Amino acid sequence: MKEFRLNEVEETRANNFIQWHKRCRPKKNIETIPQYAPFKYVLTPLGIGTVVEIICPYCGKKKDITDVDSW
Repeated sequence: MKEFRLNEVEETRANNFIQWHKRCRPKKNIETIPQYAPFKYVLTPLGIGTVVEIICPYCGKKKDITDVDSW
């Protein structure tokens, strides 16, 4: 399996998204919900680079965090 790493720009964008979407976490039954549910990353390889999207596990919203300037 090939390894993929976010660059600094993508990592900053992902962290900002995660911080913003922490408020999506349900308030009910907070004891049974893990503090940090896994955020999903979708990688789409293209000929010139890889598109990176992050998805909130709580509300389902997604954001493209791709650093196209690094292509």
